[in-house]
Amino acid sequence: MADTKKRPSLHYLLVGINKYPHLQDNLQLTGCIRDVEAMQAYLEGADNKLHFDKINSQILKDEEATKDKILEGIEEHLGVAQKGDVVLFYFSGHGIRERTDIEILKSGEADDRLGGIVCHDFSSPKKDNPAETIFSNKEFRYLIHKLTTDGTDSPKVHMVLVFDCCHSGSSSRSGSTEEQELASKQIKYASIGGRSMDGFVFSKDKAVKKRIAKIKSKKEKYTLEDLLPQGDHVMIAACREVELAWQPKNEVSIFTAALIDVLQAHKGQISYHELYTRVHNRMSFNLAHKKNDPGQTPQIYVRTDDPSERYNTFLTNQPNAKPAYSTVEFSKSDQNECRIDLGAMHGLPVDKKEQDKLEISVFPVGKQDQAFPATIRQVFLTHSTLSYKKKVQKEGITYQAIVKGAYRSSIGVYLDKSGNTAQDERLKDGLEGELENPGRLYHLVEKEDEANIVVRIKDEHITLTNPGDPKRPRVKPLSFKTNEKTATIISYLGRYLQQIGEWWLLKDLEVRPKTALPAALRKKTSMYPVELRVFQFTSSGKEKRLLPNGNVFTIMPRADDYAYLRFEIENFASDLLSCSLIYMTSTFGIWVDPKRQGDGHFAFMNSSQKVLKASMMVKEKWRDETWHSIGYPVDDEPDGAPDYIDFGWPEKEKASEYIVQGNWEVETSYLKLIVSRKPFEIDTFHKPSLPDPISTKDPSSRKGGTSAAALPSDYWEVRTFEIQAVNPHYKAT
Repeated sequence: MADTKKRPSLHYLLVGINKYPHLQDNLQLTGCIRDVEAMQAYLEGADNKLHFDKINSQILKDEEATKDKILEGIEEHLGVAQKGDVVLFYFSGHGIRERTDIEILKSGEADDRLGGIVCHDFSSPKKDNPAETIFSNKEFRYLIHKLTTDGTDSPKVHMVLVFDCCHSGSSSRSGSTEEQELASKQIKYASIGGRSMDGFVFSKDKAVKKRIAKIKSKKEKYTLEDLLPQGDHVMIAACREVELAWQPKNEVSIFTAALIDVLQAHKGQISYHELYTRVHNRMSFNLAHKKNDPGQTPQIYVRTDDPSERYNTFLTNQPNAKPAYSTVEFSKSDQNECRIDLGAMHGLPVDKKEQDKLEISVFPVGKQDQAFPATIRQVFLTHSTLSYKKKVQKEGITYQAIVKGAYRSSIGVYLDKSGNTAQDERLKDGLEGELENPGRLYHLVEKEDEANIVVRIKDEHITLTNPGDPKRPRVKPLSFKTNEKTATIISYLGRYLQQIGEWWLLKDLEVRPKTALPAALRKKTSMYPVELRVFQFTSSGKEKRLLPNGNVFTIMPRADDYAYLRFEIENFASDLLSCSLIYMTSTFGIWVDPKRQGDGHFAFMNSSQKVLKASMMVKEKWRDETWHSIGYPVDDEPDGAPDYIDFGWPEKEKASEYIVQGNWEVETSYLKLIVSRKPFEIDTFHKPSLPDPISTKDPSSRKGGTSAAALPSDYWEVRTFEIQAVNPHYKAT
């Protein structure tokens, strides 16, 4: 029987700029047109055409690529896409950072600067305003929403944006001399001057103009999501917002070459997640052996209500039916080493004895019968290196792997069958079926005292509780009436348990290499190489620093005090260090990504990861490179006071209701401080909190000098801190 399902159309706009006529010779680029041609050849190739009813294309090169023309291409060419179509925007050229004094637009930026792409006529004497020749990431944000939203609950189109330019990680090449091995796609290191709110494309939108007017009048307080709602989309970028994108002279850039190479190897049938992982690894291997190892970390951002869409197939956005094997990339420079996209944060053990218990099979994609064994060489945060006895891989072949025993730290789940009903048996059978799926981070145990979580059925509801505490659910119960489909309930319960397993795995991950505190820093800090500081805002309008007892910060709210906190992270080592601060809520949330504020969960820092310079003495003055948290402003706070994060109020009517109603003595949450010499992938670990027990949410809706010695090149650590918020209304029983 013929397939009657209508295929979508693909609408793409490719922009490439080599020549910037108003910039000096050493800032001209040589490979961007080649990038566009390579991308077009892939999109028009048989492997890609197979999936679309028709392909609607537009190419803008050099002098065609003014801001007006790019805007017209987005609004008019891509704007003709119909419900269910696929839209792709690709840019290769210079990227730039733009200063702004508009606080609301700084949200989500790693350095309080706006990322942007540089149009062909940049720096023209007739166009000296950034608004005329720079396309800001916030303008892209506005246009994405406009293209992908049509007033229904589902997105109008599936939109993909690919940016091959410097500073591209915030969505959206300092020029180099010809003698250098690689050139970067950046005009200059320093950020350019900013523009007023009226200089952005969205300022002409009537609805946005009303919001801007209210912001200026200070009558209402808006978040960035209020001002410029995001539309669902996938963004793939050549580098982080504070990095450069590199390209060899007259060749396709490092990023675009890796992207197309991976797509062709998989004939386009590859998930966004695997595409990102493979591109990341290939670029790492490529650049690691270039002069001075310039470094470049590609980024992926999937903005959708369903995080699993990260695993949908590139462009078609269809669920990936292939088994979720791990990706493997071989280093061309070392025939005995390869990289796998699993690390300590995925459950791989750091202990060598435990690593030896793993069974690892590596094989070409789709050819498991050609598998050969491998062993762990070294585990890092989000990837590991493998070894094998002899050269087995072949040039140009893409490999995958199966790792057995990777999830030894899965949580124990006890099913309380005291009801002795048919529902109990249905639930047990369903959970056992779920456990047959690979990668499950939970397992069934025979005794309640062996469990981390207990599943109970009572009053036609499934509740999850702590062992020995049947009356106080940890999250909102799931309805399980006699006539309801067990498969549906098992699906939701499985998601709950899997997220709790991920949360527990991360909570228990603690890696603390031995590092001696340099004598010169002993009066400055007791935590090395990176210090976490916590401050509490008090009712007096001042703040006090909270000192940990071991690794525990305790908040003891009083009737006249607040439970507002802020955080600081400072690097005291002589190295550049990539840092992340993750908040793990008491309802199993893992808050990582500040761009995901739309889900109602607020990450503390302005980016999920930041490269911290060292704080040090420079000309007898201390240069402070502290990374400060962001948060909600405290009501009636004194002028100039920092923003704080709310950790509960002392007033009973404003307290965390389920903590009060359940008479919990303490609400415990966790902070994970992650530090590494090398950048790591962290955004994928973001998880919204599960609905709390009394939530109304439907759970089924879904370089300078210090005396510090340099750290090892492969240095990384994970520290765990508890935040214990004492319930002032607790009643001892």
